[in-house]
Amino acid sequence: SSETLATLLVSLSARASASGIEDTTLRAVYQAAHTAFQRRRSLLLVNLESQVRLQELPWISCLEPWLGGDGGSRAQSGAILKQTSKLAITTFPHTLLPNPLVERFQSLSKSAGMDLPLTKELAADIFCWEFGASFERGMVYAARVMQGTLYERYYDLPYDEILARSRDESRDDGPSHLIVLSSRLAHVERPRTVWGSGAAENGAVIEQAQLITTHNLAVICSHFGFLESMRSVFPSLAKSCFTWRLRQQKKLHMSSVNWRVKLQTTKNTAYAWRHLVFFLSFCRDEDLAEFFEWARAEVSAQAHPQDQQNSRTDLAALAAVVAGDKFDQDGFHADSGGRRVLGWRAPTKRSGN
Repeated sequence: SSETLATLLVSLSARASASGIEDTTLRAVYQAAHTAFQRRRSLLLVNLESQVRLQELPWISCLEPWLGGDGGSRAQSGAILKQTSKLAITTFPHTLLPNPLVERFQSLSKSAGMDLPLTKELAADIFCWEFGASFERGMVYAARVMQGTLYERYYDLPYDEILARSRDESRDDGPSHLIVLSSRLAHVERPRTVWGSGAAENGAVIEQAQLITTHNLAVICSHFGFLESMRSVFPSLAKSCFTWRLRQQKKLHMSSVNWRVKLQTTKNTAYAWRHLVFFLSFCRDEDLAEFFEWARAEVSAQAHPQDQQNSRTDLAALAAVVAGDKFDQDGFHADSGGRRVLGWRAPTKRSGN
């Protein structure tokens, strides 16, 4: 799993970070401290607070002059990040990068001197209606990469607006642009107090932020050149997402499945669909045509009987967007009978979810 990959990365990232220390004893001590620190329990905190960082420990901060100071250690960290991010995307294309893995990637990115705007998944039940600086940077980064793509059209994302505002030096210092856009797209009004909204509203807003930023896919695939070097692999990754989604949807019809599992499955299958749309956004026209032909056959062969019609309309709506059509303001496509696939439904009259 991606979580296992994160565990394996602990020792690799520690070794890469310590490679710039010439003294062997000091290097071993730093590696041990780095490894132990990275294996501590990770917590999600409110109000954009974060746990203490490794570099903030006084016995670690004094070693800063020796850490990552040479080109070799930076190159090593960058190579590990490139290889492992590619491994995660190709092996688990249907899942979000889990927070422990994002933490490892953030550490490697800093050690490599890249400082990529990588973002973690936020918890809906403690969301404080704020996004940190990495989310804002990731939003602009994704807009530059995804502008004009199928992904932008399918999710009706305001990348033009984002890029125009990023060039406007006179913009005010009001609420973060990402929270404004995310709540608008989710059709959720900002609560009067931090805790004035429920988990469903928060989840819908967080999901829109993930859609806008692509939750690290655009950053990683663009920075490391995967959009070109892996283009021939993207059709198969999209198929993997689709097949995984069909299998997971079958679980919803098991009598033993409780409501929590159903909600989690709905959310996870929507994430898989999002990744599918991302991968298809960089496929050639002939690959897109082949994908839809294959997917329709898969629905007939593998989908649960009660899911076949929904899967067909999901595909039909996506194909319509590929052809240049659009969803209406509530996320419906009348001709196909399909609806934009999302994981959260805010309990509002016009949720679009």
